[in-house]
Amino acid sequence: MIAITFFATLITYGLSIKIASYNPYQILTNSLASTIRDPGIAQIANSDLDVICLQEMNDWATMVDYLTKIDGVGYTEQFSLIDIQSQYAPQTLIPPRNQPACDTQQVAALTVNCPSCAPLYGDTAFGACLATACPSEWDKVMYTECIGCLALYPGIQPLLAGVAAGVAAQIAQLTAAGVPASDPTLQALQGLAALLAAYTLDLNGAAAFCLNPPDLSAFPGGVNFQNFNYNITEGTAIVSKPIYPIKNTWSYILEAWIIADRRLNIAEIDICHDTDPNNADCKDSIIVGCVHFGLS
Repeated sequence: MIAITFFATLITYGLSIKIASYNPYQILTNSLASTIRDPGIAQIANSDLDVICLQEMNDWATMVDYLTKIDGVGYTEQFSLIDIQSQYAPQTLIPPRNQPACDTQQVAALTVNCPSCAPLYGDTAFGACLATACPSEWDKVMYTECIGCLALYPGIQPLLAGVAAGVAAQIAQLTAAGVPASDPTLQALQGLAALLAAYTLDLNGAAAFCLNPPDLSAFPGGVNFQNFNYNITEGTAIVSKPIYPIKNTWSYILEAWIIADRRLNIAEIDICHDTDPNNADCKDSIIVGCVHFGLS
């Protein structure tokens, strides 16, 4: 009823602004996320939409990348957790930060102090288990980059496994060629192999990675994980074309046990382009809210 009343009001006042909700499905569990991103943005660019509530851009790098591309096709007015975080904690957004994603106390809170939940790592029940079985420990990591890193790790681990396979192949080639054990290249590869062996697809492997993200940029298929930002966002953003500028914004944290804030983001949108375009003193606006409940 609220939505019907809202759009009926727009029609009554003859507004031409078009508002939509769009889920680009840029989540970690979608293996086709990078494939569908640009075609989706192209469709938005070719549409007549003016204001959009975007959802499911749940890791920081994805949100920054997607909003940069959306800006490039004309949606220059934006509001998301990026704006909130940049205002209140900009120091956490500058990679490399010369610090690991997790510290030992945060890892201990999840592995040593709350061992009963460890077997659930990788399942959506992991967060619920921590929140109910060990709430005080959960509070130590909730909304931190550490829990973001642990959440992202299952998607990262296959990349590590690929590098490990390549390193193992190089070691085998050098060994077969009769390279002595004292060879610096062989020793470096063996050290890397030992490091990668610790990155198993479980909570211990995730903890080892997040305590010390490796720089694998020198190896085929590898990247410098020290330069990553592992913060998790609630995935939503309000974007608008410049003819409908965002005048004010509000963001409200909704109670939830998930690893990132679940927020209701609200923007006041200037609609004077439709209602009174020749009046410099026009103050007409509408309120647009954006939230995604699918994270629970």
